[in-house]
Amino acid sequence: MAKFVEKGFIYGLVLGFCIGVFFVPYKEVLDSGEGFIETSHMELIDISVVLMRICAASGLSGAGIGYYLYVDKMKHSKWWSVVPRLRHK
Repeated sequence: MAKFVEKGFIYGLVLGFCIGVFFVPYKEVLDSGEGFIETSHMELIDISVVLMRICAASGLSGAGIGYYLYVDKMKHSKWWSVVPRLRHK
């Protein structure tokens, strides 16, 4: 079971990092209203905190999906259905 959850967490972490790199805003654009546009780039620490938060959330989601897949696999496995019969003998 731990292997399924670990793999799900790692895959979720990597997928979250890849998606986060594309969607984390790295600059702010301010319109002064007089025709001037000011662009300021965010600091690296601010970007990395948001990126780590996305990675952690997707990693936990991946671990949950891995656990669900493990439980689903065990429900439909032949070996799992034999175990309760062996205990009652």
